[in-house]
Amino acid sequence: MKKLFTILCAAALLLAAPMTVFAEDVEVHEPGTTNVQLTASATSTYSVKIPQVVDVTALSTTLTVYAKGDIAANEQLSISYNGAGLQLVDQTNGSNKANIDLSFAGDAALLNWDDIDDPEYINNDSMVVTITHAAISSGVWSATLPIVIALNTITV
Repeated sequence: MKKLFTILCAAALLLAAPMTVFAEDVEVHEPGTTNVQLTASATSTYSVKIPQVVDVTALSTTLTVYAKGDIAANEQLSISYNGAGLQLVDQTNGSNKANIDLSFAGDAALLNWDDIDDPEYINNDSMVVTITHAAISSGVWSATLPIVIALNTITV
């Protein structure tokens, strides 16, 4: 009885085991040739390097954003921000504010890369944002710039 129970348990385990399902095989019944399609896929990988703190004491400062990785030809890495109405605020006196302007070549609110194929951060895959602001008085000033990183599908 124990042997029968053991055999039934083993059979149940074999039937419940996950199985790999393959595409339908081709049966060849006579001499000749056939073709086998080979496929592979790899997802895009990337890394973006953005400073967490930028000293904007000077009236004009630059922020450099770097990217590295391997982006598919039909994808684009984008970094965007909403700098509208961005202001430095004096932390010692919240009523003192200085407007901030952000600019770089191209679209004023979007950095795009669609040709990254580098394992290291290099200048070819970097963009420089110029940050300018009105004159500030003595005090401790700060602002937070929200940045969005996205990988988008594009038409090639």
